[in-house]
Amino acid sequence: MAQIKKWLIIYIVVICFLSCSIHRSKSHLSETDSIVVWFKKGWVEHSMPVSCSFIFERVLDRKADTIIKIRNKDFYSIKKAMKKAKTITQNGYCDAKMFVWADMMKFCICDFNRVYNDKDEQVSFDLSVIYFIRCKSGYYNYFEKEDLLYFEEIKRFGIPADYKYAFSNIKRPFRIKPSSKIVFIRSDDN
Repeated sequence: MAQIKKWLIIYIVVICFLSCSIHRSKSHLSETDSIVVWFKKGWVEHSMPVSCSFIFERVLDRKADTIIKIRNKDFYSIKKAMKKAKTITQNGYCDAKMFVWADMMKFCICDFNRVYNDKDEQVSFDLSVIYFIRCKSGYYNYFEKEDLLYFEEIKRFGIPADYKYAFSNIKRPFRIKPSSKIVFIRSDDN
């Protein structure tokens, strides 16, 4: 009987330990602690525009390529811009190039810096935040320097200091993996 009690206690302790560690690992990186950014690398043209709602259905379950720590101030400025985004009069179609998701808010950034929500409605969004997201995610690295000069935000804020063209050659073209998924997390620093 003592042997059974001993194994029962060990079993209960192991179950408790595992349930606590599973809960901790799930909650370690929650939705409120991260901002997910997915983008197509370089110039990508489709015969038909890819809507935001279509992208949203396919992006979230993809595995992240990179996790990037950003300052708390920058992290919260992105979230604040997402919360302040208001629906505006639709100005043409959206060919989704970049997807941004945080706290169940989903937006995609399209050609000409138009931003749309998950209902395919155009919303207002600060150009400096678009620039920051694209800089930190490495989005600009998939465009040649001369091509960057066509971007409105590059004309306004300049080419990022850490810009480095992800050279595409025959041996390792970046088009083999045509998109990237980045997760921004808050750094412990201010």
